Amino acid sequence: MSRGQADFTFADSLLECKQYKRAALEYERQSLNSTTVEQMARAMFSKSLAYKKDSLFLKAAQTLQRVPLEAQNKVSFYYEKALCYYLAANFDKAQETINDMYENMDSLSDFTSVLPLQVLVLNELNKYNEAKVKLQQMQKLNIISSQKAARLNALYSKPPKLKSQKIGHILSFVPGLGHIYAQEYLKGTFAFLLNASVLTFGVYQAVNGYYLTAYLAGASILSGTYFGSMKRSELLINRYNYIHTRQFNNKVRQVLFE
Repeated sequence: MSRGQADFTFADSLLECKQYKRAALEYERQSLNSTTVEQMARAMFSKSLAYKKDSLFLKAAQTLQRVPLEAQNKVSFYYEKALCYYLAANFDKAQETINDMYENMDSLSDFTSVLPLQVLVLNELNKYNEAKVKLQQMQKLNIISSQKAARLNALYSKPPKLKSQKIGHILSFVPGLGHIYAQEYLKGTFAFLLNASVLTFGVYQAVNGYYLTAYLAGASILSGTYFGSMKRSELLINRYNYIHTRQFNNKVRQVLFE
């Protein structure tokens, strides 16, 4: 097929048959045959769709970067790009895309479709106050009912209280305290007792003149358990924050889209 005769029939059939990788390749081939921005936009948007259906969300978002914006519905373009970044767990890029949309759209009605997605993105960024503002906008625009808004406001009245990594790091200098801060009380107690036991053993060996054994216990074993405890504390705080964020965000998503 010569350049300028882009035909999407075969690529569309591959997409319909769920042969997503082959479809993406065929859409890329058709983009090379395109001579108009409309054909290029069609090829890249469809290729992005193939990647998204194949759960390759980051590739889908990156493909949309190649879409000539002047030949594309801007609302669909920005929404799909932000959605793909959201699905790829790249929440900063998703919010950046939404911000770009606000800068390039003229009508307030253009934002109605992206508001629910923006709430989810802001939640993932732990910006709950900003997310609540967007929910209020959705209620004013009748995107959500007053009943649903009341349920969501009840959730946002008690957003997750996340643990500070800075505080956790300071506490972790005393073995076990960082664990306890992350509400892992048994693990914190064990970490304290383990480090205390190794330290006590090392001191006992040194007092009795077994300096080599004391050195091995103090410099080797204790350094491993002590710094290992600090690292474990950091991981536990991350885990605590992740679990509580997920629980809250899942509740919001369930109410928002039920």
